[in-house]
Amino acid sequence: MNVQMKVEGLDTVRRIAAQSPRVLDSELRKSVRDSAVIVRSQAVANARRFSSTFPSSIRYRISGLEATVGSLAKSALSIEQGRRPGEIVKRGLIRRWIERRGLVRGIFNIESQRLQRRLGTRRRQDAEAEERRLAAVIVEQIRRSGTKPLAYLIPAAQAQKDNVTRYFKRAVDNTLRRVAR
Repeated sequence: MNVQMKVEGLDTVRRIAAQSPRVLDSELRKSVRDSAVIVRSQAVANARRFSSTFPSSIRYRISGLEATVGSLAKSALSIEQGRRPGEIVKRGLIRRWIERRGLVRGIFNIESQRLQRRLGTRRRQDAEAEERRLAAVIVEQIRRSGTKPLAYLIPAAQAQKDNVTRYFKRAVDNTLRRVAR
Protein backbone atom coordinates (compact mmCIF):
# COMPACT_ATOMS: atom_id res chain seq x y z
CA MET A 1 0.00 0.00 0.00
CA ASN A 2 1.50 3.33 -1.01
CA VAL A 3 0.39 6.93 -0.81
CA GLN A 4 1.53 9.50 -3.34
CA MET A 5 0.96 13.22 -2.99
CA LYS A 6 0.91 15.47 -6.02
CA VAL A 7 1.80 19.16 -5.86
CA GLU A 8 -0.37 21.22 -8.18
CA GLY A 9 1.03 24.32 -9.83
CA LEU A 10 4.56 22.96 -9.95
CA ASP A 11 4.97 23.95 -13.62
CA THR A 12 4.10 27.59 -12.86
CA VAL A 13 6.63 27.69 -10.07
CA ARG A 14 9.28 26.18 -12.35
CA ARG A 15 8.61 28.83 -15.02
CA ILE A 16 8.97 31.63 -12.48
CA ALA A 17 12.24 30.23 -11.31
CA ALA A 18 13.60 29.48 -14.80
CA GLN A 19 16.60 31.65 -14.00
CA SER A 20 17.74 29.18 -11.41
CA PRO A 21 16.28 25.70 -11.88
CA ARG A 22 19.01 24.17 -9.75
CA VAL A 23 17.97 26.29 -6.78
CA LEU A 24 14.31 25.33 -7.19
CA ASP A 25 15.16 21.68 -7.70
CA SER A 26 17.32 21.67 -4.58
CA GLU A 27 14.62 23.32 -2.47
CA LEU A 28 11.91 21.01 -3.80
CA ARG A 29 14.02 17.92 -3.09
CA LYS A 30 14.38 19.06 0.52
CA SER A 31 10.61 19.48 0.72
CA VAL A 32 9.99 16.05 -0.77
CA ARG A 33 12.38 14.47 1.72
CA ASP A 34 10.93 16.38 4.69
CA SER A 35 7.40 15.46 3.59
CA ALA A 36 8.26 11.77 3.28
CA VAL A 37 9.91 11.77 6.69
CA ILE A 38 6.98 13.41 8.44
CA VAL A 39 4.34 11.20 6.78
CA ARG A 40 6.38 8.09 7.59
CA SER A 41 6.77 9.23 11.21
CA GLN A 42 3.04 9.74 11.54
CA ALA A 43 2.32 6.34 9.92
CA VAL A 44 4.73 4.66 12.36
CA ALA A 45 3.03 6.39 15.30
CA ASN A 46 -0.37 5.28 14.00
CA ALA A 47 0.81 1.68 13.53
CA ARG A 48 2.27 1.52 17.04
CA ARG A 49 -1.29 1.69 18.39
CA PHE A 50 -1.91 -1.88 17.20
CA SER A 51 1.51 -3.51 16.72
CA SER A 52 5.00 -3.44 18.12
CA THR A 53 6.68 -4.99 15.07
CA PHE A 54 4.73 -3.74 12.05
CA PRO A 55 5.87 -0.09 12.36
CA SER A 56 9.46 -1.10 11.60
CA SER A 57 8.33 -2.21 8.12
CA ILE A 58 7.17 1.29 7.16
CA ARG A 59 9.65 3.00 4.84
CA TYR A 60 9.87 5.79 2.32
CA ARG A 61 11.57 5.92 -1.07
CA ILE A 62 12.44 9.08 -2.95
CA SER A 63 12.86 9.17 -6.71
CA GLY A 64 13.48 12.61 -8.11
CA LEU A 65 10.68 14.83 -6.91
CA GLU A 66 8.42 11.96 -5.89
CA ALA A 67 8.29 10.20 -2.54
CA THR A 68 6.51 6.94 -1.82
CA VAL A 69 5.67 5.95 1.75
CA GLY A 70 4.56 2.40 2.43
CA SER A 71 5.18 -0.86 4.24
CA LEU A 72 7.40 -3.72 3.19
CA ALA A 73 5.04 -6.18 4.89
CA LYS A 74 3.01 -8.42 2.60
CA SER A 75 0.04 -7.92 4.90
CA ALA A 76 0.13 -4.09 4.72
CA LEU A 77 -2.88 -3.74 2.42
CA SER A 78 -4.93 -6.17 4.54
CA ILE A 79 -4.00 -4.23 7.65
CA GLU A 80 -4.86 -0.83 6.15
CA GLN A 81 -8.14 -1.89 4.53
CA GLY A 82 -9.11 -4.98 6.51
CA ARG A 83 -10.57 -8.10 4.91
CA ARG A 84 -14.14 -8.58 3.85
CA PRO A 85 -15.96 -11.74 4.95
CA GLY A 86 -15.40 -14.46 2.37
CA GLU A 87 -11.83 -13.48 1.55
CA ILE A 88 -9.42 -16.36 1.84
CA VAL A 89 -6.15 -16.07 3.71
CA LYS A 90 -3.35 -18.53 3.08
CA ARG A 91 -3.10 -20.90 5.99
CA GLY A 92 0.70 -20.97 5.73
CA LEU A 93 0.91 -17.21 6.36
CA ILE A 94 -1.16 -17.52 9.52
CA ARG A 95 0.79 -20.59 10.67
CA ARG A 96 4.10 -18.76 10.27
CA TRP A 97 2.65 -15.81 12.20
CA ILE A 98 1.61 -18.16 15.02
CA GLU A 99 5.07 -19.76 14.97
CA ARG A 100 6.89 -16.39 15.05
CA ARG A 101 4.79 -15.29 18.00
CA GLY A 102 5.36 -18.55 19.86
CA LEU A 103 1.64 -18.69 20.62
CA VAL A 104 1.35 -22.48 20.66
CA ARG A 105 4.77 -23.48 21.84
CA GLY A 106 4.50 -21.34 24.96
CA ILE A 107 8.17 -20.43 24.75
CA PHE A 108 7.88 -16.76 23.84
CA ASN A 109 8.21 -14.34 26.72
CA ILE A 110 6.18 -11.23 25.92
CA GLU A 111 8.02 -9.05 28.45
CA SER A 112 11.54 -9.85 27.26
CA GLN A 113 10.50 -10.38 23.61
CA ARG A 114 12.74 -13.48 23.52
CA LEU A 115 12.44 -17.23 23.16
CA GLN A 116 12.66 -18.96 26.54
CA ARG A 117 13.78 -22.47 25.64
CA ARG A 118 14.06 -25.00 22.85
CA LEU A 119 11.57 -27.82 22.36
CA GLY A 120 12.39 -31.51 22.15
CA THR A 121 11.61 -33.39 18.93
CA ARG A 122 8.38 -35.00 20.19
CA ARG A 123 7.09 -31.75 21.72
CA ARG A 124 8.04 -29.89 18.52
CA GLN A 125 5.92 -32.25 16.40
CA ASP A 126 2.97 -31.75 18.76
CA ALA A 127 3.44 -27.99 18.60
CA GLU A 128 3.57 -28.01 14.79
CA ALA A 129 0.33 -29.99 14.64
CA GLU A 130 -1.30 -27.54 17.07
CA GLU A 131 -0.01 -24.57 15.01
CA ARG A 132 -1.61 -26.04 11.88
CA ARG A 133 -4.89 -26.61 13.74
CA LEU A 134 -4.93 -23.10 15.20
CA ALA A 135 -4.07 -21.59 11.80
CA ALA A 136 -7.06 -23.40 10.26
CA VAL A 137 -9.34 -22.01 12.98
CA ILE A 138 -8.06 -18.44 12.45
CA VAL A 139 -8.36 -18.71 8.64
CA GLU A 140 -11.94 -19.92 9.00
CA GLN A 141 -12.76 -17.07 11.41
CA ILE A 142 -11.32 -14.50 8.96
CA ARG A 143 -13.29 -16.13 6.12
CA ARG A 144 -16.50 -15.91 8.16
CA SER A 145 -16.11 -12.46 9.74
CA GLY A 146 -13.34 -10.65 7.88
CA THR A 147 -10.97 -8.35 9.74
CA LYS A 148 -11.31 -4.81 10.97
CA PRO A 149 -9.22 -2.21 9.08
CA LEU A 150 -6.37 -0.72 11.08
CA ALA A 151 -5.69 2.35 8.99
CA TYR A 152 -2.26 3.83 9.57
CA LEU A 153 -1.03 5.25 6.23
CA ILE A 154 -3.98 7.18 4.78
CA PRO A 155 -4.68 8.93 8.11
CA ALA A 156 -0.96 9.79 8.35
CA ALA A 157 -1.01 11.46 4.94
CA GLN A 158 -4.20 13.33 5.81
CA ALA A 159 -2.87 14.44 9.20
CA GLN A 160 0.35 15.78 7.67
CA LYS A 161 -1.23 17.45 4.63
CA ASP A 162 -0.85 20.97 6.07
CA ASN A 163 2.80 20.36 6.97
CA VAL A 164 3.54 19.03 3.49
CA THR A 165 1.92 22.10 1.96
CA ARG A 166 3.94 24.31 4.28
CA TYR A 167 7.19 22.58 3.23
CA PHE A 168 6.50 23.25 -0.44
CA LYS A 169 5.51 26.86 0.18
CA ARG A 170 8.76 27.26 2.08
CA ALA A 171 10.65 25.78 -0.88
CA VAL A 172 9.08 28.30 -3.26
CA ASP A 173 9.75 31.19 -0.87
CA ASN A 174 13.36 30.12 -0.38
CA THR A 175 13.83 29.78 -4.14
CA LEU A 176 12.39 33.22 -4.86
CA ARG A 177 14.48 34.74 -2.10
CA ARG A 178 17.66 33.11 -3.42
CA VAL A 179 16.89 34.00 -7.07
CA ALA A 180 16.09 37.62 -6.17
CA ARG A 181 19.54 38.19 -4.70
